[in-house]
Amino acid sequence: MSTIKIRRPQLTETFGIGAIFDAPGMSLMISESSWDSSKLMEVEEPRLVRRLKVDRLLTPVPADDKFVTSASVPARRFPSWAYCPSCNALAKLADFGPIQSVKKCPGRNCAGQQLLPSRIVVACPAGHIDDFPWFRWAHTDRPCSTPEGNGKLTLVSTNNSTSFADMRVVCQCGSSRDLGDVLMPAALKSVDMNGCQGGTPWRVAGEKEECGQTVKVLQRGATNVYFPIRESAVSIPPYSGHVHMVANALWGMFKDLDPADDLFRLNVTHLAPKHNLTPAELTEALQKKRAEVSGQEADIDIKIDEFAALSRPPQSGTFRDQFMAEKIDVVPEQHAHWLKSVTLVKRLRMVTAQVGFSRIEYPLDDNLIRELKLEADGKKWLPANEVRGEGIFLEFKSQHMNDWVAKNKAALETRLKHVLHKAKDSRIIQRTELPASPQVIVLHTLSHMLINELAMESGYSASSIRERLYCLKGAEEGQQRLGILIYTSSSDSEGSLGGLVRQGSPERLAGLLDKALEAAKWCSNDPLCSETSPEQGQGTEGMNLAACHCCGLLPETSCELFNALLDRTLLTGGAGIEGFIS
Repeated sequence: MSTIKIRRPQLTETFGIGAIFDAPGMSLMISESSWDSSKLMEVEEPRLVRRLKVDRLLTPVPADDKFVTSASVPARRFPSWAYCPSCNALAKLADFGPIQSVKKCPGRNCAGQQLLPSRIVVACPAGHIDDFPWFRWAHTDRPCSTPEGNGKLTLVSTNNSTSFADMRVVCQCGSSRDLGDVLMPAALKSVDMNGCQGGTPWRVAGEKEECGQTVKVLQRGATNVYFPIRESAVSIPPYSGHVHMVANALWGMFKDLDPADDLFRLNVTHLAPKHNLTPAELTEALQKKRAEVSGQEADIDIKIDEFAALSRPPQSGTFRDQFMAEKIDVVPEQHAHWLKSVTLVKRLRMVTAQVGFSRIEYPLDDNLIRELKLEADGKKWLPANEVRGEGIFLEFKSQHMNDWVAKNKAALETRLKHVLHKAKDSRIIQRTELPASPQVIVLHTLSHMLINELAMESGYSASSIRERLYCLKGAEEGQQRLGILIYTSSSDSEGSLGGLVRQGSPERLAGLLDKALEAAKWCSNDPLCSETSPEQGQGTEGMNLAACHCCGLLPETSCELFNALLDRTLLTGGAGIEGFIS
């Protein structure tokens, strides 16, 4: 097999387990089986490990800079059918040569013509995927009349275009059928393929499972062939600190030693200075690590934990730490009625793990998620990736939000009634664990407007800036923890260049907010966008109102809520609602 090259962040996103990857000369599916534990390294994020109920998060060791290859990421050929453009032969890869290595047609007159993998596959919402039934399609009207009943197929094109309508599957027995209606919903019923066959090519054995779900024909490179399901967490103190990282690195040496033993104290005294630590600091970190491993440490809500660190960052952070932030209590005067504080996150680490995947559409039912079940050395693990960047955290005044909601209660109920009803029934929103509420719509819409403005001002592209929303219950009755973290998370040159933090500085923040809010007042699709029917909505599952691709939407990788629950009117005012920022 040829060497493949995948960036590590893609292994939890575009090309995770179960995804189709186009390698040079072949199409591959990233496998769930046969991972070599010696080519994996641990990604430390204890809070995420506890949340996902696994033993470890692992990532492949890069073979070349940030790339990983087939040496550390197992993959198998899929689809298993291919086509030769020279002789028009359409057959299984095994008929052309060794299935894991064949790339060219062995035909005498083909001069080593490159084989092309099948353009179409069949999949079901439960995550199964299989080869398109080429032989049955060619024999829709009558069975194969060759003596063996398995005539050779060819794929003939009229050369008028590359559309499916101009392509015909022909058997040597004379039976044939064009592909004009192959993508139609009832296409597979014509070949008596009414239920899913349970194909699992991401497993090395490729065994079949019982399913029976309705199957659909998809183009191999279509975006709905694969939806990764991910969980993420920001590394925050104490886990992001230099002393904690040193304790993790040295844990193998200390895990079997009693802290009361002389050998433990001797090793601590010897090693601490080598890592610029005092023996007391290293001892405390090792004790915390022991409590963490033994399960004595209590579970903590990830976002509550993050909000505390972002709103009250430690003052002792240094550039040795993974998390370094500075809180600014003085905010722009014109925004002081709603903005409580700003935190400039100068160093940030985000860990993302893939927990499963789905196909055809984002799953509305947890039973349709293909959960990953991986083991290495007898321990459960999930593929993860870490990226480092910078960010800006805006903390909102809870009292202003409460007053605004109370003042506009009737108008908000009228405008958002249908949107919130759709959101509460939406599995997409439920999976984010963010409440469907006016507060979330305000936070989310302002976040999008800020990211669009930052993409023009900071030097980062919109696709390399992401959001993380905080709408949590407060410590006191009636209070909330409200905030927006806008951060970069790119492992390329875009990541921590300082441009984002600079935009959050006091001398620039006022202008940034003013421009973002001015942009929220109009859209090139107005009045159609701003006057969207509250009953019908627009965008994802009709859960947006005044927000479209021309004003409020972001690249899907940047948005935490799948570009849903957006409405500019709540920020700027209208429809009987006083704008949140006015």
